[in-house]
Amino acid sequence: MSDATPHPLRRLLAALAKLLLSVGLMAFVLRDTSLTSLWNTFRRVQPSWILAAMSMHGLVLGVSVWRWHMLLGAQHVRVPARTLAESFWVALFFNNFLPSNIGGDVVRIADTSRPAGSKTLATMVILVDR
Repeated sequence: MSDATPHPLRRLLAALAKLLLSVGLMAFVLRDTSLTSLWNTFRRVQPSWILAAMSMHGLVLGVSVWRWHMLLGAQHVRVPARTLAESFWVALFFNNFLPSNIGGDVVRIADTSRPAGSKTLATMVILVDR
């Protein structure tokens, strides 16, 4: 892309690329799954249990981001909680789709090494967080 491309267009193209990648990954994951069977199973689930599970998952994610934020703060590294939350979501993706949990840690280290001013410090914070 050239520098003359308007910023909103660039953002739109990036969003479209992410959407296409997500749809492609979902199609790959579900390629051998009976969607009818999946839908019939989903219909039998009580919505209150889905809501409870999603709420607990959200709570755990929030506490994890808060803990990471506190550990960085103890090292006088200031990173907005929203930035950490976004990084945490990306790290979760890598943890779920790579053969080990190290990929997510690498993402978190990469995202905090610049504000920390040190890859070593960012790595130590992630190790302590573990």
